[in-house]
Order: sequence, then C-alpha cells, then structure tokens
Amino acid sequence: MNKSIQTSPKFTLLCAVIITFTCLTCSRPGKENTVKQNETRGKCGQTLDAWEWRDPLPWGNSPCDIAYGNGQFVVAADGGVIFTSSDGIDWKRKNLCTLYNFHSIVYEAGQFVAVGDSGTIFTSRDALSWYSRNSGTRKCLNAVSFGNNRFVAAGEDGTICVSQDAVSWKLNQQSAGDDFRDLTFGSGTFAAISYPGSIFTSIDGIDWVRIEHDSTDNSHPRYLYYIFYAQNTFMASGNVFLTSTDGKKWRKQEELAKYNLIFCIPAGDRCLAFGTIEKNYKKTVIAVSLKDQDGITWTPVDLKGDTLRFMSKCAYGAGIFAGLGGANCIYTSQDGSTWTRRIQEKSSFGYKLPRSVAYGNGRFIVVCTRGGVYTSPDGVVWTTGNSRVKEDFVVVAFKGDRFAAMSEDGSLMTSIDGVTWNSLDRFEPGHFLPVIFAAEKYIAVGDFGTVLTSPDAISWTIAKVPTKQRLISAAYGAGQFVAVGENGTIISSSDGATWETRSSGTTEDIYSIAYGAGRFIAVGFYGLILTSPDGITWTQEISGTQNFFHSITWGDNQFLAVGTHGILASRTASDSVVASPADTIFCLWPSADYTSYDVRSVYPRSEAWSMEAMVPVNLQTFSFPDLPVNGKSIDDFIPQGWDILDSVSGDLNKDNSADIAMVIQYRDSVHIDESFSQPRVLVILFKGNNDNQYHLAEQSNTFILMDDEPNREDPFSGIGISKGVLNLNFHLFYTMGSWFMTGSSYKFRYQGNEFVLIGADMNIYARNTSDFEDFSYNFLTKKRRFIKGSFSEESEVKNDTVWSTIKIDKLETMKTFSQPYSWKVDQENYL
Repeated sequence: MNKSIQTSPKFTLLCAVIITFTCLTCSRPGKENTVKQNETRGKCGQTLDAWEWRDPLPWGNSPCDIAYGNGQFVVAADGGVIFTSSDGIDWKRKNLCTLYNFHSIVYEAGQFVAVGDSGTIFTSRDALSWYSRNSGTRKCLNAVSFGNNRFVAAGEDGTICVSQDAVSWKLNQQSAGDDFRDLTFGSGTFAAISYPGSIFTSIDGIDWVRIEHDSTDNSHPRYLYYIFYAQNTFMASGNVFLTSTDGKKWRKQEELAKYNLIFCIPAGDRCLAFGTIEKNYKKTVIAVSLKDQDGITWTPVDLKGDTLRFMSKCAYGAGIFAGLGGANCIYTSQDGSTWTRRIQEKSSFGYKLPRSVAYGNGRFIVVCTRGGVYTSPDGVVWTTGNSRVKEDFVVVAFKGDRFAAMSEDGSLMTSIDGVTWNSLDRFEPGHFLPVIFAAEKYIAVGDFGTVLTSPDAISWTIAKVPTKQRLISAAYGAGQFVAVGENGTIISSSDGATWETRSSGTTEDIYSIAYGAGRFIAVGFYGLILTSPDGITWTQEISGTQNFFHSITWGDNQFLAVGTHGILASRTASDSVVASPADTIFCLWPSADYTSYDVRSVYPRSEAWSMEAMVPVNLQTFSFPDLPVNGKSIDDFIPQGWDILDSVSGDLNKDNSADIAMVIQYRDSVHIDESFSQPRVLVILFKGNNDNQYHLAEQSNTFILMDDEPNREDPFSGIGISKGVLNLNFHLFYTMGSWFMTGSSYKFRYQGNEFVLIGADMNIYARNTSDFEDFSYNFLTKKRRFIKGSFSEESEVKNDTVWSTIKIDKLETMKTFSQPYSWKVDQENYL
C-alpha cells in the first residue's frame, strides 16, 4: 500500500450553481435544549438583507417529498427549503432557515408537517407561515404519517416522535439499532419498515410490535425500502413485494416485485403507483393502477407526453397529479397517464461547474470546469466568455485593471473584460494561491499552515502560525488579516506576523473568505456560511443549501458565492473600503519537494508572467537530535522541546529488566519530508542490571509515522510489549478521498544485537461495502494467512481463508526496514 501526501485536493463537483447571499440568523430546529418554546416561528433575522438564490433556477435544492392540502401543493427540499404552488405550474420558494434537509411531508388534520435531519419538525396550516417544533431528539426523522388522531414521525435508531396537535411532541425510543425508513397508516394501524427488512406495527404510535414474516431464504435476503397503504391494503416494496390487509399477516407477491414500486397515491376510486423496470441494463419508469381491494391486481398505465426520467414522489389534489421527477423536474397530469414537464432546473453554466469568482472592472467573472468562463454585471444575467482552455479552471483573481486565471494543467490567462482572454506562459501544474495586499504588506497563505509576509513582494518572511492545517484563502478588513482553511480553521492577525486561532464553531472545510459591508463572509463545505464583524468572533448563518461553496467575492454592493450547485448573493445599501488592490497580480507557487515557494507575478499591461519577480522562499528545515548513549533516567533521553507521545515497559532483551520503548514528539511543526508536521522518534532503552542506568538500544527517526496530512487521522496507534516482542501499531483513515481504512501492526524481536521484524498484520476495511481483508505475515516460518469477508449481509463476498508462502531472502531489521508502507512484501501489499 503506497503512502501519499495529499497537497492539492481536487473537488468533484456534481452540478453548477450560483447563489447570492444575504446573511441570515436563526435557531437550529431540532437541536436539544435550544427550542424552548413549543412554537418558534421559522423566520430568519437579517444581517444584510436576505440570501437570494441566483442559479440554477428555480430550485437549487433537491426536492424530497410533496403533499397537497388547503389548495396548495407543497414540496419539502434539501436545506430546509419549501416550494408552494396552487396549480403545480407556478412555484414560489421559501427558506425556513434550518441547517438541515427535509425527508418527508404530509398534510393531515388541517396542517402540513415536514420532518428531516437532526430531529427537524416544521408545521404550517396555510403553507405560508411555518413554525419549528421541538422534537426532543437530534436523530434523523425519515418519515411522518397521521392516524388515530395523532401524528407519528419515525427515524434512525428506533426513534419515534408522537403528537396529537403537531405542536407538542413526545419522544419515544423503540428498538435501538433499527433505523426506520418509511411509515404509513391504514386500517387503524401504523406500519413502519426498518433496515434491512423488518416490519413494525402500532395502534397509538407508542407501543410497537415487530412482525415476523417469511419472505426470504438464506441465499436471497429481503430488503424493504418503501411502505404505503391503499385500497384497504398495506404494501411493502423492495427486492420483494409484500401485502397485508391488517399489518400482521404478510404475503409475498412475486409478480409485483419486478415493478420496484416507490410510492402509491390514492386518487378517487383508484390509486396510482410508480416504479422502475430494468431491461438490458436500462431503467424505465413505469406506472401501475390499482382498483381492486386486494393490492394484487395492478394494471400498467400507458405513459404519454413528456418523458419521465424518474418519479420519486407524487401528490394528488384538485384533480391534478404533481410529481417529482429526475433532475429536479416537476411534472403534472390530470389523468395519471399524460404528463407535462412544468419545471426544469436550468443553470447559466450548463454542465460546467463553478470553481472560483472575482469582481473587477464593473463585472463578476466565474471560471468553471472544462475551461468555462462567464461574466455578469450584476450576478444575475451571465454571458459566456472564450478562454480557449479545455482543462478545468482552478482560480481567478483581479488586480490592477485585469483578471488572471489558472487551470489545472498550468495554463495562465489574463483578460480585461472576461470575454476575451490572452494566454500567458504555461507552468507545471500546481497551486495558484493569490496573494493579498493590505496595510502596506503582501500576505500569502498555503499548505501546512504556511503564511508568508512581504513589504515589497521580493523579500519574504515565514510567519509563526498556530496551525498546520492547509490554508486556502485570506482577506483583510476591520484592521485584521484573516486566513481560512481545512477542518474549520480560522486564524487572524493585526500585523500579518503574529497569528491567533479563532473559533469557527465547525470542523467543516472553509474554502474562501471575503470582506465587504463591514463584515467578513467565509464559505465552504456543505453550504457553510460564517460571518464576523471583526474576524475574531464568528457566527454560522443559514444558506438554505447543503451544496459546497468554493469561492466568494465582494463587488457591486453584494457578496457573490459560487459552489457545486449554485450561486448565492446578498445586497447591501452601501459599499465599504476593503484591501487595496496591488498594481501586480502575484501568486505563490510551491516547488515540487516543498523546500521553497516561488513568488511569481504578472503586471497588468504585460502578457507574460514576470520572470524577474520569481523569488525563492527557503522554508525551515529540521535536524533530528542525537540522543545520549547512556542516562540515569528516562528524562535524560528527552531533548528540550520534545514530549513523550507514548511509552511502554517490558523485558526486550531477556535479562528480566524493565526496558523502555517510547515515542517522543517535537512540540512545533516544521518542514520535513515534503510536509509540515511534528517530527517523531522511536526510542528503545535497555535497563542495565549492573549499573541501574538506561542504555540507548535503538533510535529510529523514520519508523513512527507523523500526523502530517490534514485529511487523515493521526496514523500512530500506539506501542506495546508482549512476551519480549515490540509491537508498533498504525492505522490509515482518510476523512475524504478514500473509502478504505487500513490497520497495521509490526512485531520486532531483539536478536543478534538488533531488532528484527519477525511478523506483521494488516487489515483493510472498505467503509462503503463493509468488505474486509486480513493479512498476517510470519517471517520466521515464511507463511502468510489471508482472510477475506464482509460484515454486510448484502455483500457478495464470501468468507475465505488462504495460506501461502512468503518469498524473502532474509529478515528485515528496524534499520533496513525504516518506514511503514514502504516495503512491497508481495503482489498485494506494501507493509
């Protein structure tokens, strides 16, 4: 297994979006002990004006469910957004100011009730005024239904919430570990399904009974995803189709399983259900109609009109079907057969995804994937520019009188109007980190907590920064330089030399920051918006979306942010003074081995990057200490500026003395091995029987992996001694970029005056499939045991054990095998 250093994360974007921001402040519905009153109005306080969704229109948020009542169709969508329509054609958007997604909505007893993530519950009688309700839980609520004069919401980990008025809710924990997926009511009974295929019933929503049903065999486990009630019959759908008239006795319907039905909508004297049929690896939408009272005899519906790519949910009212189709489309039909597409989400950028935004010369410029460039005077109407670049753009900046942009292949472009672009010199692909100029100095930020300052862009100084997280963006305002980066990192400085950590209140990545209208706005992962008047105290705001924002800028009296699925903007009445533009566009370019940074520049009226301005910036290097050979105590082997990270005692050289193995770590992060981190040293000390002193038996400066990657957990898991064998344990777990987790243990024994690797274990776990592989190596017997299997019932991987012979000529020692994951021990693995 190869060890790699992640220095330039590439974002995989799903679809293009632009949004205009207006900062919002409100409570987080569903958070325990924060909604103290039963009735909290779902209305946001305004700190600028209001965040306004700009692109794509009209949605920007994926709809999840639809209901009809009080003369209105209501769609509940991601990001706590509601859409309403009286006819299914013209729709209005309303942001309920919650951080969480909705999953289900119903209209019963004169009220709309919508439920979602983190225990979110909102209610409304008219679809105009919405109120946040206290569910008493932060568990995800996946479904809501009504019956026997009460509302019941069901969700993960057996969570049930019950209310007779939709205002006061009682939390009822059922069967912990059972995640309720769907819920319905009929024949005086609530019926719910949980993962993977259990069925529960209840009369009052409080006491639940698990229903046993024979619908599987050992080779084909059952999976149930949806449950609904129509024509006096319960129906549960998954890779099997079950029906029941009372919720207690269930029968398999083999013929109906092929429809993969998702939902069923009562409409007059019949009900209409939608699903998909797969043929020749292509899925086709199918509708079936049921008039009989047995839930068995379904009649296929001849679908006409606009092609349905998918139908996830549907509602019926005022003689109209309104359904949620694929690609965020809305379809309507009067007969359930002929469908018309009423809403189709459109983006100004097509299939090109926004990467960065800048403002200058009275216009906004957005650069996208696939060489896309777009200009707008107001952030509303966009015009396509011609960059003549096919690669994905990374960033755009404005200084002087023109824009500069760079693509992933190293192409550098400049433009005055954003329409016509000129190619500059092409460099090797790498980071393009814009340098800001304010308070008579230049500030550049980069990987591993790098901050460089300069008074003239020629002589640069490395600032001491209290973080090693990757810094991505910087801004200046209110007398403060502020830099943001991965894992919620925010640091600020009044002079650019001394920096302090600020609490962002989040661990999500922050990708961009801008200053205007007397405040900082920072945006990032999962719809994150943070605001601050001074760069010190930060507040999280509601964006109304959970899509990523990669860039934000200030111009034309508004903030404009671009992300994976939209543009958001905010308007204010007056402009404000921000960082003064420099006469030159600078960028920070790290060398391949990260031993230096080059500062490169392009002057506004030149057509090439100025080679004269290339200035190498030598970064700090590090030398490991030479530990003493002998010492009276352990402290004698801990140099100044170092601390013990882990230690263990035990007999390692068979003299019945308590020897010591420990890992020490340097207190500061330094540049070492192409990264910034805190160096670590493995120290092994033998306890002398005669002199009662400790003697240095081994010092390894390379074997203990450093915590040097922001997107990876600390790989060091600890050390141990067992039966004279030293065990060194590691694990690789990346928080993004990989589904795999790897754990490794190395066994060293002291023999022949050196520590010899006698064995190793490695286990690899796939988080997305729950499959695993275990490797155990015995280098003394030259045998390898390989076990593969899965913790998931859905996996097709069968448990198996295979023994094989290891081809090695001699045993490795701690000196010859100096670092984990560097030795290709066989065709499958690096140990």
